[in-house]
Amino acid sequence: MRFLFDADKGNLVAVKKVGDMYLIVIYAPSKPVRVISIIQTSKLNIVENRIKRGRWVRL
Repeated sequence: MRFLFDADKGNLVAVKKVGDMYLIVIYAPSKPVRVISIIQTSKLNIVENRIKRGRWVRL
């Protein structure tokens, strides 16, 4: 599992491979945790492109 920080919105991002798919969960770092979005995709380039542009930063 990878954890990232969304530098634009201030949210946290978790990425996990499940079978041949990737599950991307974007959530607010609050208590209780608030899920913003869930993305299921076979394309990891969504994550890599946002890291390259500097939007998401590896933790």
